[in-house]
Amino acid sequence: MALDKTKLTLGGGVLTFNGVDVGYLKSPVVYASKMDKKRIDYSNDGRPMTFRGSLQYGESATLKAALMELKAENLKIALGGKTISTVSGAQVTVADTNYTMTVKEGGSDVQAFFLGENIAIDGDAPVLKKLNGDALTEGTDYMVDHALGWIYRIPEGGIASLGTVEVHSAKYTPPASKTIKMGVLVAADIQALQFVHTNKSTGYTHTVYMPKAEVDAGLNLSFNDGDLIAYDVTFEAVDDYANNPTYPLGYYKEAGPA
Repeated sequence: MALDKTKLTLGGGVLTFNGVDVGYLKSPVVYASKMDKKRIDYSNDGRPMTFRGSLQYGESATLKAALMELKAENLKIALGGKTISTVSGAQVTVADTNYTMTVKEGGSDVQAFFLGENIAIDGDAPVLKKLNGDALTEGTDYMVDHALGWIYRIPEGGIASLGTVEVHSAKYTPPASKTIKMGVLVAADIQALQFVHTNKSTGYTHTVYMPKAEVDAGLNLSFNDGDLIAYDVTFEAVDDYANNPTYPLGYYKEAGPA
């Protein structure tokens, strides 16, 4: 049975789009519905206006979460194959910046500092100097792990143990990331949105359903360890009276243990 609730704070739970489990909304999750009404006052004989009732002229429903974690592949399936785009990081230029060697695993002789992944080679290879301006030489004083972004001290070279050096010039490019602009996901994409929170203490399930929904146009998802994450996400129900006249904006319901 659908219930008339205006604002509820729920725990975390499973999120589905179009019947596909796409991920998880973390607590707190807030469901809010609002009915806008206009006051009707009138008088036809010159006396003060009197209240005669109210007229409903709009309603809304939203589902908000502080953090959303989505499964990239499941999201793609739910959205009918919409791709997750790969966005390359912009190249970063470093100039006249000091870095200090730190001890890495493997003993005190293994010292390095992190510059940035995908360090450029050839003409843009890093140029290091001592703080007094003396030149340092790659292969003699230091080694560069171009892929992982570390610059290592060679113990027999001219860099003091745990010493500080100047990166006179260098370039690196952060690795590509995966993002999807959530603002392009309109009601045609997100149909049958459902969020289910199960209270482990009582066994009750709390379900929010929206036949169609849109998401904040400014929201992007970023790729992290195989999942997509977003902060402060808001889904808003879209009126679907043509297909769901009873609950055009969806509903909230709760059910006891099976």
